Amino acid sequence: MISFFNSKDLWQPDRLVCKSGRVDFFIRHKPVVWSRTCADWYSNLISAKWISVLSLIVAIFILSWTFFAFVWYVIAFYNGDFIADHLRPNTNHRPCLVNVGNSFLAFFLFSLETQHTIGYGYRHVNDECKTGVILLMIQSAGGALITIYVGGIVFNKLARPRQRMTVLTFSERAVVAPRDGKLCFMFKV
Repeated sequence: MISFFNSKDLWQPDRLVCKSGRVDFFIRHKPVVWSRTCADWYSNLISAKWISVLSLIVAIFILSWTFFAFVWYVIAFYNGDFIADHLRPNTNHRPCLVNVGNSFLAFFLFSLETQHTIGYGYRHVNDECKTGVILLMIQSAGGALITIYVGGIVFNKLARPRQRMTVLTFSERAVVAPRDGKLCFMFKV
């Protein structure tokens, strides 16, 4: 149900949109701020301050690298790459991740190198480890999608001036003028 209110908090129908562009109604039984934020998260992100946007971008990337580092660690653990007998050079065991080591920081660096295709150097995925190959494809595609979204947000934030961020505003003057033989009421929105 839609309820109207005016600036005097009297419950009567008034303007739907104020001259400043503020919407002058709300939907009952729904949190106003949360519903507007969720419905238009992209515009809110574009209109947010740079420090907030950059902090969110850094957090998304760090969470992504950490999540995939954990998954790589689990794959290496279940493959038996941390068993002491398998670490000796004269065994038949082929590790899933070659030359990565056994610390979480090493797996974090491997995750970062995988997601951004920096290049491994001497560490790489063993071609006999099917789970590792599948995760490599998933992380590469996921990292590309994250980079595309972040690039789009930054581009739109740079290309869109702050003054254009108003949703709906009215002009100060309206005109009644003939148009195609009829009188028309014209104003700028």
